[in-house]
Amino acid sequence: MFFALIILLSGIKGYGQLTVTSNLTASQYVDFLVGSGITYSNAVYTGAATSIAKFTTGATNTNLGLTSGVVMSTGFVIPVTTSFPIGSPAVNFNDEITNGGTDANLQNLVSSNISDVAKIEFDFIPVSDTIKFRYVFGSEEYLEWVGTNYNDVFGFFISGPNPAG
Repeated sequence: MFFALIILLSGIKGYGQLTVTSNLTASQYVDFLVGSGITYSNAVYTGAATSIAKFTTGATNTNLGLTSGVVMSTGFVIPVTTSFPIGSPAVNFNDEITNGGTDANLQNLVSSNISDVAKIEFDFIPVSDTIKFRYVFGSEEYLEWVGTNYNDVFGFFISGPNPAG
């Protein structure tokens, strides 16, 4: 089964204690995403190296609803390398990158051109009949740009023999 996690974010405001680790390989990010017991192959990250990192929240509760994960952005996630106190926005996510990347699957979802894609793709064989994902999508630009040609796009794309079940 082929799985592609594709995120196009122009910016995120994160609150809470985030510890961010960057400069990992695509396989290291996928290891962090899938956890133990899942065998995968062909991990590939496409996007700016400064647009992906793994994060943990530590013992502090946040409004993310997740204690760890991978953050991808069309902006820089690397400046967020220190912990931010609860209630303080981590606004460095919204700095602009113009790497020009695009994706055909995402392009099929919107009528305007897309750019600055950050995506991670990998193959895996599920060990049961159910796959579960937890994610948070954020857009720093939403209020200013909703209904314009500058909308943020996010997608999970799953393919393989009978992916609908």
